[in-house]
Amino acid sequence: DKPDNVFENTTTIHELESEIDRTYRQFLEFIYSNVEDIRILLRVRDSIVLLEQFADRVHDVADVMRVLLYQ
Repeated sequence: DKPDNVFENTTTIHELESEIDRTYRQFLEFIYSNVEDIRILLRVRDSIVLLEQFADRVHDVADVMRVLLYQ
């Protein structure tokens, strides 16, 4: 039962991380096209980059969990 839960949860994490990547790219395109104040653009961009990097780290942990599950 626990391996099934791990697999389901890590699959969900993979799906969410892919969605976050798509949204991240769309958001960057939007702010580069619509935000004229460079200070605001950089602050917003840097905040979004941090959030995307956090999602990547969570995805990395999910990958490790899957490897450990199937070893």
